[in-house]
Amino acid sequence: MRIKNHFLNRLRYRISFSLRPSKIEVFEERSNLDLAETILIDSRINLGNIVNVGLVRDGDDYTKFERFLKNNKIAYEYFNIHSSSWMEDAKKFDVFIWRPLSSPYELEEAREKIYFLERLLNKSVYPSFAEIMFYENKILQNYILKNEGFPVIETFISYDYDEVLDWLEKAKYPFVSKIKEGAASQGVSLIRNKKTARGHVEKIFRGGKPTYWPFLKQKNYVFFQKYVENEGFDLRVIVVDENHIFGYYREIPKGEFRASGMGLVVKKELPKEAVRVALDLTKKLTFTNLSVDFLQSKADERFYIIETSNFIKIETDEQLKINGIPGRYRYIYETDDLIFEKGSFWVQELTLKNFFEKSYLKDR
Repeated sequence: MRIKNHFLNRLRYRISFSLRPSKIEVFEERSNLDLAETILIDSRINLGNIVNVGLVRDGDDYTKFERFLKNNKIAYEYFNIHSSSWMEDAKKFDVFIWRPLSSPYELEEAREKIYFLERLLNKSVYPSFAEIMFYENKILQNYILKNEGFPVIETFISYDYDEVLDWLEKAKYPFVSKIKEGAASQGVSLIRNKKTARGHVEKIFRGGKPTYWPFLKQKNYVFFQKYVENEGFDLRVIVVDENHIFGYYREIPKGEFRASGMGLVVKKELPKEAVRVALDLTKKLTFTNLSVDFLQSKADERFYIIETSNFIKIETDEQLKINGIPGRYRYIYETDDLIFEKGSFWVQELTLKNFFEKSYLKDR
């Protein structure tokens, strides 16, 4: 009965998600890839005879990767990284491009194989092992952000049952509970009182608490965040580099505390404070791209990082719009200015441009 109820709840979620209204067409893909700007790598780099790319066709992002490779005349072949012969097949490639999917079992495969390609075969891989370890791992992300001094929401993470019970006695309710792997607000709940919290914790540390992944339980850890009264939205800032910054707002529906996955997207000017933090974080981590989600606290009006991701769902080449005009931001360090320039860009292509230029211009 429990399994049946679990799947019925997931079905209800999917139906309600599909019926949510969207204020704009942010997740509608433009039918013609070539309407976007053509992204070319630095003219000092000629990869035509020295690089052979293995392109993994997982998800939809590979079509944008493929367009970039064709436009830059970079040799590539499709690579089946899931086959039993993947290690032998990998030897003929110099570079691997892969957009791993986000379920725990898919990420487990990706982490193992990217480690092997990068650390044992000395191949160049996008994403790198550091990036794939960071992706969909809220606990590791929080450790890193705290260690580097970035503005994160107050968080309690523990794998110690007794410590968690002590914390519940002193906790301020409500607070937010999360699982470490999940997107679109899935696996996120609001714990309103001590009784609910105790039941929640007992499930986690006894048999394990079921998650929206039907094959995965939350077991022997908690990830609790302070509930922050916010300004009614969260903000997503997408950074490739200082010349390619995008983003949008996601409004929180009435009666909800979450914005992610609700479909209420608004595109307009981005606040410089949040853009600067997202850019600094991307550079500190030396990642080829990063999406950073913020909320703005009503208490002090500051922007705090909720979570981050190397991969997000991007189905349009217009990830930033100001007054209805698509474009990108450039950040000018010398003057602390954000400059808007119009244009339509596939973030996936800009990410590959950054990847190749960082790899092949580092000694020039």
